[in-house]
Amino acid sequence: MEQMATAAQGLMALVARLMMVTIFLASALGSKVPRFSETVMMMQSQGVPNPRLMLCGAIGLILIGSLSLATGAWTRMGAAFLAVFLAAATFYFHDFWTFPNPADRKSTRLNSSHLVISYA
Repeated sequence: MEQMATAAQGLMALVARLMMVTIFLASALGSKVPRFSETVMMMQSQGVPNPRLMLCGAIGLILIGSLSLATGAWTRMGAAFLAVFLAAATFYFHDFWTFPNPADRKSTRLNSSHLVISYA
């Protein structure tokens, strides 16, 4: 019975990791990579320094972190990579603390989702 519980726990952990990885891979492979030039221009308009290099770094963090979580190898390091990406994304793109109207729900909601994912 205990072995069955351990196996179920391991399976659920794998499913949870894969669900989280799907969010990051969809972001990288669905928009950042295919729309590289447009993303660089958008990052530049947001004041990101050296946006081309930063985008390459963001894609690298997402891909390496996701691969780590998906395979279960060096998961803490992979989670740290994804947390660094989320911290930078929050600082540059979801800076709700600078908005004159704190009721701007969209950015606050996106920031909250980043925080939830980074603590998971």
